[in-house]
Parts: sequence; structure tokens; C-alpha cells
Amino acid sequence: MPVNLEEKISLAVKAGKLYNLGHFHRAWKNPSLKRLMGNELLYPPSPKVIKAVQRAAAQLQYYPEDPGTAAELKDAIAEYLGIEGGKEWITLGNGSMEIIDMLPRTFLNPGDEVLLPSPEYSPYSRRPLLYGGVIVDVVPSGGEFTYSLEDFTSRINSRTKMVILSRPNAPVGNMVPIDLIESLLCEDLILVVDEAYAEFSGQSICPMLKDHNNLIISRTFSKAMGLGGIRLGVAVAQPKIIEFIEHIRVPLNVSQLTQVAAMAALKDPGYIQGNVKKVTQSRDYFYEKVKEV
Repeated sequence: MPVNLEEKISLAVKAGKLYNLGHFHRAWKNPSLKRLMGNELLYPPSPKVIKAVQRAAAQLQYYPEDPGTAAELKDAIAEYLGIEGGKEWITLGNGSMEIIDMLPRTFLNPGDEVLLPSPEYSPYSRRPLLYGGVIVDVVPSGGEFTYSLEDFTSRINSRTKMVILSRPNAPVGNMVPIDLIESLLCEDLILVVDEAYAEFSGQSICPMLKDHNNLIISRTFSKAMGLGGIRLGVAVAQPKIIEFIEHIRVPLNVSQLTQVAAMAALKDPGYIQGNVKKVTQSRDYFYEKVKEV
């Protein structure tokens, strides 16, 4: 007799929904389509990255170095982000999506609440649900999607474990003010700030990490570096938090080619800066033209 699989799966899986990634499928099947659906960089990777990956392809029979001991890469990332503590402040994921998955696994117990600004990047709400988290939407009280401290504090209670927000916000593009960030860090909770687009805003709160042991910053190689295909995400926090995350990180979760490509990208900062300049110029041009409509 067949097993009733519906009785075996977790309640979280029953409540969850599959991601709709059909747009990526259509784009790969039809290269003539303009890929504007995923905020991908439209420029190819640095030539240094391409050459490094080609060289590394000859050693694909070997397992990669585990991110837990990938000191050279993590030190290079820390230097890029201005983190004086080096590798002890860094852990790596298979894209920032895995980072966003690891954090609820690290901190949440069933019934713990996670505050999310609305609107926000949709995976922020889906991953906590899989680990028993309860999502509490924070609706902006101001115009143009601006938040007050009261918008958040009115929803904080004894069950609140975490706040997740992006800065700049995806998809709105606004910036949560520094004073609001500082106030949230004074609360008894974990604050996760996704800085996927930090290079394009010219602002980062990485300097705040040294003074706050409850702050976690997520960064990605997918945007300014144009390496969405290698899937590399970064969590930056004080060493104790990194130690906690390492307990649940899947071993060997970042491929050899990904590590090689990331290191090569970091060695070509001029290319990253050039990408940022071209994108911000195009953004500003588009914004001005839209205002004319």
C-alpha cells in the first residue's frame, strides 16, 4: 500500500508555496528577450574573472575548500567591505538567498515573530515560515514608503525575534534612515539588513557592526559585480553570530568556481566601480525621462 505522503510532510511545507521562476526559464529559452526581470547586471563579468574560471575548470574533479576555512577569500571580502576583523566576521552562502535561509534556521523557534517592512523582497517572508516563524508586516505610515520608529516599535513584543529589511529597499528603492537603524539595534532582537544594492546607493552600515552584536548584514556578488550566475552571498556580523551560523551551514556549500570567480572579481575593483557608474548614470537618465511623462 502506498504511503500517505501528505501525512509525512511538515506543516510548514504544506503552508509554503513554490517560487514562480518561470521568467528565468523563458529568458534562457529565448535569448532575444531583454532580461529586465531579475535586476541582473547587463554587462559581462570582468575579463579577469573569466580567465580565472577558465583556469580553475581544469581542477573540477576536486571538492572546493569549505567556506569555513576559506581564509583568503573571506579576508578579501572583509577588506572590500572595510571590516577590520577579517575572516572571523564573514560566512558565505550559495547566493544571498541561502544567507536569508540560514538566519531563520539559526535563530527562530516556532512562534517567534519576524518583522518585515511592506513591501519587501518576497523570500524574506517565505524562509522564516518554513522554520515556524510568524511574519508581522510593518506598513509605512509616511508618504513614499517612509517608515517611522513607531511603525516598528508598535509591533515589537516579547515574541519578536528578528527584523529583516533591505537597504536600499527592494523593490521600492528608498533608504531606511540611520537613526531608525540605530533605534532598532537598541531593541532586544536580531536586525538583518540586506545590502544587495549598497554599491549603487553609495552607503553601507558595515561600520556599525563593531558596536552592535545583534546586527547582521547580507551582501551579494550578483549585482555590482555582475556574478549572479556563480551564486555567492555573504553574511557579515560579529564573530559570535558567525559561529552560530556556521553550526547550521551546509558543508562545501560554495563551489570551487564560485570562490575563484569571487576572488578574481575582488582583485579588479576598477571594473566594479565602472559597472556602478554605468548603472547609476542609466538610472538617473531613466528617472529624469520618466518625470517628463
